[in-house]
Amino acid sequence: MRTLIQDLRYGVRMLAKNPGFTAVAVVTLALGIGANTAIFSVVNAALLHPLPFRDADRLVTRWGTIPEVGYTGPLAICDPGYVEWRDQNEVFEQIAAYRGQTSNLTGAGEPVRVTGSQTTASLFALLGVSPALGRIFPPDAEQPGHGYEVLLSDKLWRGRFQSDASVVGKAIRLDGEFYTVVGVMPADFGFPNEAEFWTPVQLTQSCSNATLQLVARLKLGITLARASNDVIVLSRRLEQGKPPRSKGQMTLVPLVQLMGEDLRPVLMVLLAAVGLVLLIACANVANLLLARAASREREIAIRSALGASRRRIIHQLLAESLLLAFLGGALGLLFAAWGHDLLASGMALLPQNLGSPSVMARVALVGVDRWVLGFTLAVSFLTGIVFGLAPAVQASRPDLNETLKEGGGRSSAGLGRSRLRSVLVVGEIAVSLILLIGAGLLARSLINLTRVNPGFDPEDVLTMNVNLPESRYQNQTRMIEFEQQVLERLRALPGVRSAGGDVGLPLGTGDMRIHGDVTIEGQSAAVPGVIPSKQVVAGDYFRALGIPIIHGRYFNQGDGADAPRVVIVSEGIARRLWPGESAIGRRLNPGFSDTSCCAVVGVVGDVKTWGLAETPLAIYLPYEQAPALFLMRDISLVVRTAADPTSAITAARHAVEATDPELPVFGVATMEQLVSRSASQARFDTLLVGIFAALALALASVGIYGVMSYSVAQRGHEIGVRMALGAESQDVVKLVLGNGMVLALMGVGIGALGALALTRLLAGFLFGVRPGDPLTFVGGSVVLAGVTLLASYIPARRATKVDPMVALRCE
Repeated sequence: MRTLIQDLRYGVRMLAKNPGFTAVAVVTLALGIGANTAIFSVVNAALLHPLPFRDADRLVTRWGTIPEVGYTGPLAICDPGYVEWRDQNEVFEQIAAYRGQTSNLTGAGEPVRVTGSQTTASLFALLGVSPALGRIFPPDAEQPGHGYEVLLSDKLWRGRFQSDASVVGKAIRLDGEFYTVVGVMPADFGFPNEAEFWTPVQLTQSCSNATLQLVARLKLGITLARASNDVIVLSRRLEQGKPPRSKGQMTLVPLVQLMGEDLRPVLMVLLAAVGLVLLIACANVANLLLARAASREREIAIRSALGASRRRIIHQLLAESLLLAFLGGALGLLFAAWGHDLLASGMALLPQNLGSPSVMARVALVGVDRWVLGFTLAVSFLTGIVFGLAPAVQASRPDLNETLKEGGGRSSAGLGRSRLRSVLVVGEIAVSLILLIGAGLLARSLINLTRVNPGFDPEDVLTMNVNLPESRYQNQTRMIEFEQQVLERLRALPGVRSAGGDVGLPLGTGDMRIHGDVTIEGQSAAVPGVIPSKQVVAGDYFRALGIPIIHGRYFNQGDGADAPRVVIVSEGIARRLWPGESAIGRRLNPGFSDTSCCAVVGVVGDVKTWGLAETPLAIYLPYEQAPALFLMRDISLVVRTAADPTSAITAARHAVEATDPELPVFGVATMEQLVSRSASQARFDTLLVGIFAALALALASVGIYGVMSYSVAQRGHEIGVRMALGAESQDVVKLVLGNGMVLALMGVGIGALGALALTRLLAGFLFGVRPGDPLTFVGGSVVLAGVTLLASYIPARRATKVDPMVALRCE
C-alpha cells in the first residue's frame, strides 16, 4: 500500500508538471467515458434497473410468438383463462391481471381524456404498493355490479383536483358513469404505462376476446424455466376439449423485459457505437503516452540502472495511466449527466410503440445512480489498463547503452515503439470507418424514408381524436348520428375544404384497425397470404387526406345503412386479388360473420397505414354500413383547410363541443407533424450514431496528426540530410503523406472488413439500403482517406520548413 501511495503521489506530480499533456488526455478520455456512461444510464434505467416493486426479480408475465401474423411480444389472455390460471397453477405465489383503459373525465372543469387501467384487486398487493390516501379495491370488486370505484394517480389528483384530500369518498364521472374515489396512489406509482387512474376489472364468462395482461410472482425456489414448463403443461391441459386457438408459442419472461423490450435493439446498437468511440479514445491516449515515454527514456534508463525492476517501472507508469483514466471518468460523469438529459428528451419524441411511457418515465427519473457510478468506475479502471499497459511495457525496457551515452537524448523511439504507434493509428482508422459506414447507412435509410410517398397529401390537414363512451353511445344509431353531425359542422367552418373520419389515422397514429383475411365471392376459402387492414371511414375521408381514386368512385351519401353493402380497396389488394383485371363490381367478404359480400365500388392509392416502411393492403368500409365490431369508439377526425391548419384548431374544437359538450378533444396535430413523427426513430438513431461517428472521426484525425507530427520530429535529422542532398519541398511532402496514406489504406481495408460483418446488425433499422451497400462503403472510405490526408498534410508542410543546417548541427 505504501508503494501504491508513493506511485500515485509521484504520478500526480508528473501530470501536474505537464498540464498540456494531462488536459488533452483527460478531455479525450472524458469524451469516450462520458458517451459510454450516458448511453449506459439509459440502458440501466430501461433494461437493467430493478422495478420499484416488492421482490421485483420474481415478477413475470406471459410472452410468446404467433407465427401466422408475425407477432412477438406480450400475450394477452381472456377473462375465464385468467381465472383458470389463478386457481390451478402451482408455481405462482400471487397472480393479477390488467387491461388498458382510456376514458373521458367530465365535471369539475373542461372535459379531458385520461389514460388508465382496469385491474384485478390483487394487483396492488402483488406489487407491494399501498395508496397514499384511502384504500385499494376489495376482492368482490371484480364481480359484475361492484366495479364503480376508482383510484387516482398522484398526478391526476394534484392537477385535476388540486390535491384535495376530501375527494376520497366523492364521485367523479368517467365516460358518463359515476365512480367513487376510494384512494390516491403514491407519486412514484404509474403501473402500467403511467396510468392516471385505476378501476376494477369486471370479469366475464366470455373468451371471444383476449385483452388481459398477466403479472405473477413466482414462489420462492421456483426458477423461471421451471415455471415456464409448468404453465405450458397447464395451458395444454386447459385447452383440451376446446376449439383450437392460435399456434403461438408461450413462455414466461421477467416483467422488466416486457417494459423495455422495444428499446433493447436500439440501445444495444448505441452501446456498441460508444464502445468503439472509447476504443479510439484509448488508442489516442496510448499514442500520447508513447510519445511522452520517448521524452522520459533517460529517466527510465537511470531508474533501471539504479536497480529498479521492470515490474516496478510498469507499476509506476500504470499508476499514472489510472490517474488519467479516473480524472477522465470524473469529467466524463459531468458529460454523462448532461448527455442523459438530452437522451431522455430525445427519446420522449420516439413513437409510442417504441418503449412504453413507463419506460420513458424511468429513463427520465433514474438518471445517474449508484449503478451508473459503478459502471463509470469500472470503465475508467479498464480504460486505464487498456491504454496504459502497452506504453508501460514498451517504456520499461530501454536500451541503457544507447540512452545513457552522451547524445542519447537525440535517439529515436525505436522500431518497436514506432510499430506500436502505427498499429494504434491503423486501429483508430478501422474503427472510425465502421462507425462512419454505420452512420452513412442510417442516414441513407432516413433519406429513403423521407422520400417515400405516404399515399396521401399531408399539407393543410388537421387531425384530432374523440372517444364515444359506451354509457352514452349505446348503439350504432347514436354513433352514426354523432359522426354525421360533427362532420357537417366541421365542413361548415370557414376555410374548410373537406372533412372526414376514420378509426385510425395513417402511419399507425391512433391506429385501431382490424386485420384479417378476406374471401372472394364464389370461393370457399380465404385468399392465402392476403391479410389487409380493414378500416371504417366516414364523410369525405379520402378527399380530406388527399388519397387519390384510381378506378371507380369514393363513398357517397347513397351508401347508407339500408343501401347495398360496398367497399373500397387499395390498389395493392386489387392487384393481389384480381391481377390484370378490373376490381370494380367484384364482390368479396371482409371476413366477419355479420358481414355479407360487398361490392367493390372504388380502388384508391396505397396508403402507408402502419409506417413509412411497410407494404400496405387495405379495405375500406363506410361508417354507416360497418358491422358492430368495426365501430370503434376512438374516432379520428380529419379536416383539410385552405390555409394553415393550426388556425382552425379552436373552431374545430368548438364544432365538437357543439355536437357533444362532454366529449374531450385529444391528440390534436397536423398531418405533417404525424408524418414527421413516424420517422422519428430513424432520425433519432441516425443523429446519435452520426454524432458518435463524427466524434470518432475527430479523435482519429487528432491521433493521425499526432503520429505524423511525432514522426516528422523524430525524422528531423533524416529530412535535413535529404534536403541537404537536394530534395525539394514536394519530395518531403510526398514522403510524409505517403507514410500517412499507407496507414490510412491499411485501416480502411481492415475497417471495411469489420463493417461488412458488424453492419449486418443494423439490418432491422434500414430501409431501402442493404447493410453491404457499396456506395456507402466507398463514400465512408473516401471521407476517412481525405481526413487522413489532411491530418498528414499539416505535419508534412512543417517538415518542409526544416533547416538542414540546424538538423545537421552536431550537439
